[in-house]
Amino acid sequence: MVFQTILFCIPPPSLLSFSGWIDLAMFGPWMLSQVAVALITIQRETAQKRLEVIEQELLARTEELVESNHQLGQANHLKDLFLSRASHELKTPITVIRGQVYLGLRLLSHHATDVSVELAPLHTRLKKVDTQTHRLQALVNDLLDLSSLQAMNLPLRVTECDIRSICNEIVDDQCALSGRPFDLEITNDPLILQADCLRISQVITNLVINAVKYSPEGSVIGVQISQEQSSIILQVHNDGPAIPQEEQATIFEPFYRLASAQSSSKLGSGLGLSITKEIVERHEGQIWVESAEGKGTTFFVQLPL
Repeated sequence: MVFQTILFCIPPPSLLSFSGWIDLAMFGPWMLSQVAVALITIQRETAQKRLEVIEQELLARTEELVESNHQLGQANHLKDLFLSRASHELKTPITVIRGQVYLGLRLLSHHATDVSVELAPLHTRLKKVDTQTHRLQALVNDLLDLSSLQAMNLPLRVTECDIRSICNEIVDDQCALSGRPFDLEITNDPLILQADCLRISQVITNLVINAVKYSPEGSVIGVQISQEQSSIILQVHNDGPAIPQEEQATIFEPFYRLASAQSSSKLGSGLGLSITKEIVERHEGQIWVESAEGKGTTFFVQLPL
């Protein structure tokens, strides 16, 4: 409720004649003070009205933001639901296709000598189909992983993990598969972490494979694991092209691929780093990248002990 103040100034009768100038001079300061009080009161009322208008506008904006946030939440939920269901539905036909291709290849190999000239290229064609369905199955599995991780539907099987042992095994495997040299810096002592060993292995594998994929042939891949106070720091370095600063903030988003990667012949879905980030954050860890021309690219993962 707003109270308005109305002031009435009634001059004394003596001021109505010219003989009351002295009284007027005495009455003047009082009159001016009353006018000042009236102006201050008007300013307060105006400010109060403006404040009420601003509060109403802020309330309306807040309600709009709450509604927008609710709609975004629903859209995100529908997106996760679609990815999950679509991925599950795709798994069955992919499995059937791979099974039929496998049977066809097996049949051709058993009757290789009896295959006619017209059917000779069939083996090559089926091998290509098998390769592409394998890629498709890997993509579907990645979609399921990402959807489950984001929806918190994928429970972590937390046990004692020796990060040193996991890292040694992954580096040995990738060295054998890629033929690339690795520079592994790691302590001789076990580094025990309470985590999902399978998922942590997935994190390290994704980062190492990316380092191999996006670096020059024959260049060394650096892998370093160290313990700092109450956390373990993993570093995976490669000497490939630098990641532009403006793209470093979005490289962990789903389906995002660097502009240079999109124009290259290297295949990828843009999900590996997204899944890696989700796994790290589910372990209450952090992941980031540092990259500069002439210095290569290093991915960092920090996991609490």
